[in-house]
Amino acid sequence: MDLTSRVFQSYLDRFVVIFIDDILTLRERKLYAKFSKCEFWLDQVGILGHVISGNGVSVDPSKIEVILNWSRPTNVTKVTIFLGLAGSYRRFVKGFSIIAAHLTRLTWKSVQKV
Repeated sequence: MDLTSRVFQSYLDRFVVIFIDDILTLRERKLYAKFSKCEFWLDQVGILGHVISGNGVSVDPSKIEVILNWSRPTNVTKVTIFLGLAGSYRRFVKGFSIIAAHLTRLTWKSVQKV
């Protein structure tokens, strides 16, 4: 992956996205791409819960629905799981740490559970 990142450095995040299991090789460096795993001329690409387009990176709308419809966590493990999911989108939510502070405190060992 490091080699392919160096080869495509000037194209990364413009029109090239590299996945370690997808890139087999590129001809110039005796590496070749597996055509069946390549997609061309896309306006946007969904990956890992995000949508990448010419406008930048945004949250995949289906993931927003998942968070909005998440059932209320009933124990520390479930609170931690929810915070992990929601926290992966913190860059899109102004004041995320303030909003999530009460839930985060519930995961502390020193907090008495009711």
